[in-house]
Amino acid sequence: MKPTSLHEIKDLLLNNYSKNSCDILAQEANLHRSVCVFLVDLVKGPDPLLAQRAAWSIGILGDINPDRLKPFCSELITALNQPHHDAVARNVVRVWQTMELPDAFLGEIFEICYNYLANPHVAVAIRAFSATVCGRICSKYPELKTEILEMLPVWKENAPPAIRVRIRQLEKELL
Repeated sequence: MKPTSLHEIKDLLLNNYSKNSCDILAQEANLHRSVCVFLVDLVKGPDPLLAQRAAWSIGILGDINPDRLKPFCSELITALNQPHHDAVARNVVRVWQTMELPDAFLGEIFEICYNYLANPHVAVAIRAFSATVCGRICSKYPELKTEILEMLPVWKENAPPAIRVRIRQLEKELL
């Protein structure tokens, strides 16, 4: 069964949740805008379980075709600006690493990722992905480099290895 309605997508995420089901949803979202709309709506919706599970499909869709999610940047930002499961932030920021980010949202995306990177209580993967996104935005807007470069030594202190590696990569890109 190829889920195409919101009801079918919810049913799949709640009753048959697996890597395979998320792959199917991502493939369908790549082919059908309506499925993509439903997944984004679930990610920003009030049900934390559905948001978490839909986020996995969003992340897979980002691997397949990150620019498919480009028209939904505003909604993804909304999802990250409200309380959410770490899976939502992890998958959205992971997609932003490779997506051609719309200029209209670069400021908000930079601020979100900067704040994730600066917060030692945020999950390591989210912080690592955020470092990459900040670096990509700084390459487009070099005036932001100073802001990042000033904070790198602070962020490196007591950071787990994955963060230190991303910070070293970011430092090389920015210098």
